[in-house]
This record gives sequence, C-alpha cells and structure tokens, in this order.
Amino acid sequence: MSSLVVLLFVTIAQLTTSRASPEARGIHGVLSNRPVESLCTIFEADDGRNFILSTTAGFQLGDRIYVEGTIPSGTAGVCNEVIYPFLNNTVTRPGFAGIGTLERQGGVVRLRTDDGRVYGLRNRFGFGVGVGARVYVRDWVAANQNPPFIDQNVIGVPVSGFGRFIGTSSSDRRVLGEDGVTYRLAGLSARFVELGDHVYFEGIRGPVSGGARNVQSSTGRYAFHATGRVVLENSVKVVKSDQLLFDDTFRAPGLDALGVGEKAFVFGIAPEDYDYLEPRNGRTIRDSRTGLGYSSTGLLSGNTFVASDSTTVEVEFGGTLPPGQLAYIAGELDLSDPGAPLVHHNVVLHGIDTTGTLELGFECAPLLIGSGAYFVEDEEGIPLHHCVHVVGGISFDSAPCPFPAIVDDTLTDLGPCGGGEER
Repeated sequence: MSSLVVLLFVTIAQLTTSRASPEARGIHGVLSNRPVESLCTIFEADDGRNFILSTTAGFQLGDRIYVEGTIPSGTAGVCNEVIYPFLNNTVTRPGFAGIGTLERQGGVVRLRTDDGRVYGLRNRFGFGVGVGARVYVRDWVAANQNPPFIDQNVIGVPVSGFGRFIGTSSSDRRVLGEDGVTYRLAGLSARFVELGDHVYFEGIRGPVSGGARNVQSSTGRYAFHATGRVVLENSVKVVKSDQLLFDDTFRAPGLDALGVGEKAFVFGIAPEDYDYLEPRNGRTIRDSRTGLGYSSTGLLSGNTFVASDSTTVEVEFGGTLPPGQLAYIAGELDLSDPGAPLVHHNVVLHGIDTTGTLELGFECAPLLIGSGAYFVEDEEGIPLHHCVHVVGGISFDSAPCPFPAIVDDTLTDLGPCGGGEER
C-alpha cells in the first residue's frame, strides 16, 4: 500500500457484535487508480465491488488479476474520502478476460488472441471440435506453463462493444450499445458510473430478458474518451487530453492524419485491464477512433448546444443538467453537413465561468478559491495569490485530492484584480 495514502481504519472493537471474516473466492478484476490521478490502488472487481488488497503481490496498475482471501468484518480503508473494504488476499494470480479464436496445434486446442498471444485452456465445453470458433474466455492464468494456461475458465459465444450506461443505479447494469441493442451486464466495474458514461464491455452472449441482451461473466469498464491538441512526444503524434490533468498524453494511430496543434478527438479502450502477457505499448489507446475534437462551455436546450461564442451545434447526448445551467461539452466534431455541425460521443459536465484567487492547497495546488474551492491546471505559471478568471468544465474525479477540478480550463491572470492577459 502506498505510503502516500492515509488510510483510516475502523476496527472491530467499534462494532457491537463481531462476525467471522467471510471468504472471498474466485474474484476477477483490475488494479486501478481511477481516477487516473488518485494515489490509491484499488482492486476493481468485475462484479462491481471495490477493495483495498493486503498485497498487490508484485502486480502493477492496470493488471488483470484473480484473488482469493477473506474480507475482515469491521475494517475498512479510506481513499479520497471514499470508504473501501479490505480484502486479505492469500491467493493472487494473473488473469485473463477476452476474446480470441480457437485453433488446433498438433492434438491440442489453443486460444489465439487477435494480437497473436497463445494460451492453453482447461475448459472448452464443446467448443474447438473444429477450428476458427470465436470465443470469450475468463479466469486465472498458470504462468509457469508453456504456453500460459488459462485454468478453471468459463467459455462461450462472445459479445463486445462500446455503449452508454443507461442504468438507474450501479446495480442496474444496462448499456445501450452503439449497435442500438440494450445489453445487461453481469458485471460492471466502472466506479461512480453515471447516466450517459461511455463503457466498453466483453462477455458471453446470453439470452434476452426484460428487453435486454444479457452478457454473462462480463467485464465492463470506462471507455477512453478525450479531446485535446495534437502534440509531438518523442517525435510521435499524441493527443494531450483536455480532461485529464496528469499523465495526459495518449497515442492512437489515427492521429498521424491530423496536424500538430489541431484539436483532436480520441475514443477507444482505455489503457488499463491488461491480461497476462498483453502488450501495453505505453499509453496507446486500443481499438481507437480519431477525428476532429470539439469542446466548449455554453447552454443546452435538449440536444442543441449554444456555445459561449454564440455558435450552435447539435450533440448526440443532451445530458441531465437542469435548464439554464452552464454546461461543458466535449466530443467528436462532425462537419459532414457544414450547415448542421454535430458532436458525437460527447460528454456533458457542469460548466464554470468564475473569478477567484490562486492559493496553495493543503493536499494539492494550485486551488482556485472563490465561489468554491477547485483544483486547476495552471500551465503558464500564474503566481499564487493572483486573481484569475477561469472557464472550463467541472470534474469530480480528476483531482488527486478531495476537491472538484476544472478541466480544459482557460485562465486569465487579473493580477491585482485589474486588467489582465489571457493565458
């Protein structure tokens, strides 16, 4: 556990009755510090539960793992003011959850992923009599075998895709897929998921019930979504995300078609949830799509957005903000009809247009102190204690401290609260 994280313990002595520690067996998930800037490592289980592990056993952020252990009653940890139960994991193994093709190598059936990795399988359940079957597989990996062996695995007809979360609660795991189909996921490990959030999911294609296609043994995690300028990093074009504050540059092959300085949009599988032996390739976005990016503050009326500069665009997702609330949107700009620009895959956040002073925060700096306290990204080095005018979007999961952050911010240094220069 990181020494930078202060954990608040609630002991069993504080409880009126004691309970035995329940066993936790067969839990699949990913080590995450989402939000990206958090200092805590949380084990995000595929079934939606979240834990602080007693040990990460040498695994790193983004790794998919399998754990067994006990969940002590009456103890918990706090990270960024959120309480998480402890899991004393006595078994920690590399994990696999993904889609591939069955092939026969000699007299043995193997699973080959689309990027060329090969694994042995414990269970085939009727698959693999021939060759070429596409399947979804999930379980732990025996790394000491050649090839690595996926043991105790589930297997079935695969389904995967991107979609927006449309559930009414975290336990209502419905996603409206890009194909127009409503899916109900068996598991969704997108912490703090909200209506309209982008999700990428994989699993076994199940039956339809209650108007939704069930996805069994599923993984469901936030999709990657960013707008930002194209910049060069080690002579490679990357997008510098408007919505992230640290480790904010990402690679995607389609960026090569855009010029340095252009506003880009990148969408795809987030750089996390890596199976055993899956290549990371830096912060490369898998299954990525790129295009022109758009972000602005303004007002929404249904799916019509009037930006602060009085330009008007239609948006794919109108969000849930109340009428008259300043909004911030970001997504892919579609100019195929110049008379009716459309923003696809957009997010909607609360917008902000305010004035305050830059101060040294207790847990992160600088903080903008005015109508509230906000973490801001000051790339131009405006001195502390100066008055500033800031415009951007409010994110509640981007700062490394328990304050909302202003993302994609434009700061104007007002000096001693007089005239200033836009930064």
